[in-house]
Amino acid sequence: MCKIKKIIELGSCILLSLLYTEGWAQFTSNGLQSLKIVPQQTWNNPAFIAPYNVYIGLPILSGVHAQLNNNFLAYNRLIERDINDSLRFNIDKLLNKLEPKNLIGVDLAVDLLNVGFKVKKNYFSFGANLNVHTDLLLTKNTLNFLGKGPAANLGNNNLSGNSFDFKGYLSIYLGYARQINDDLSVGIRLKYLNGLYDFTTKKMNVHWHVHNGDMEAESNETPYYYVLNVDGDICTNLPIDSNLKINGFNPMDNLFKNHGFGVDLGINYTFADNWNVNFSVLDLGFIKWKQGVSNWTSRNANIDYKFSGLSKINIGQSSGINIDSMANTLITEVLDTLGFEYESNKAYTTPLAATFVLGVGYTLYEKHQFTALFKGINRPHSFQFECGVAYTYTPSKNFAISVNNTFKNSSWLNLGIALAGNIGPIQIYLLVDRINSFKVVAMKTLGVQAGINILLGKQEIYESVRQRKRNDIAAEKNMGY
Repeated sequence: MCKIKKIIELGSCILLSLLYTEGWAQFTSNGLQSLKIVPQQTWNNPAFIAPYNVYIGLPILSGVHAQLNNNFLAYNRLIERDINDSLRFNIDKLLNKLEPKNLIGVDLAVDLLNVGFKVKKNYFSFGANLNVHTDLLLTKNTLNFLGKGPAANLGNNNLSGNSFDFKGYLSIYLGYARQINDDLSVGIRLKYLNGLYDFTTKKMNVHWHVHNGDMEAESNETPYYYVLNVDGDICTNLPIDSNLKINGFNPMDNLFKNHGFGVDLGINYTFADNWNVNFSVLDLGFIKWKQGVSNWTSRNANIDYKFSGLSKINIGQSSGINIDSMANTLITEVLDTLGFEYESNKAYTTPLAATFVLGVGYTLYEKHQFTALFKGINRPHSFQFECGVAYTYTPSKNFAISVNNTFKNSSWLNLGIALAGNIGPIQIYLLVDRINSFKVVAMKTLGVQAGINILLGKQEIYESVRQRKRNDIAAEKNMGY
């Protein structure tokens, strides 16, 4: 029971700490889709061509992208104050708001280098960025079991379908886009991937049953003895020793030792004077992990526990939780508690979270653009779909502002705003989106993307030039030329 309780305490603190992290956002962004003056728009689609002869992203400062993906957890769902003004975890309140699949996903990317330049109708780009992805997926059955105990969940003995994936990698890319004609452009971005660290649950099937069957008690909080049956596989390159401790790990020790490959593909087509459609497939690829790899397995481990569930947990020094080491402790406690043992050091492969993006845009009087964005993300062990709408006002080639909303299954209101301005050759842009509530205590998701670019050779937005050309041709025909 002590190990189970420790896992819940540590896991809850980790989930809560994610809400305090400033701005988590992905490369692909609903707000970024129609900001044509921002070169980073190409992260939505490599076929987009920036209206500059040359752009240079300041190292690290050119792009910080971060996002928290969360469909069930909010501060006011989990935390309450008791009569002594102490903070406590209110597990029962959280359990009443569960989804069938409950996800906490953190994506973070930082541009280390980002340069692009145009040669006639060809556009080239190259650079490097650092990426961190974390996904924790917990089923409703599992959270109810851990929160209320087995007595309140008789008949729901399947705790399978959970997963935890944690990885960091370096991406070095080379992009190419071509303006085929006035209406069509295509693009491709090739990426060499270098894996730095990884922890992946390949399989995690867990069932439980009552061991002694104390069926005479009437309370749902009866502390039944029960047995966990575990059938799972975990792969990692974290240095977990025979005592299930992680010691002396430095991700830079794996630089250029775990190789991978990725590709982004895109097409951008204007099928009428004011209508545009674009489609892209991003992050098709994989990383093969070879350096420092270990594989862990648990097969039909019959583990006895006496556990009645957790209703409230104290927060603070009295809880005995060391925030600095909780991730280390959580991983090692899970391995130990669920009976995982070292199996081999065989290399393994993990896929990227492939993303499919479809955008449709309508431009009114060159300055007003309305866009709709449909996106599907094939994350480990789950597929997420969302769509969004945005209105963008671009009064000149030096300024743009956009407001947007993203629709998801768990929340229909996720507002955002994006700003971009050029002061001479310097461009500053900022996007904040996925705001599901203006009350911090009720907020579940938040995205932030910001950066500074140096721009050379500003041009009119290509669609504006094309429209002006067509207007001139139409005027000539009307005048009989």
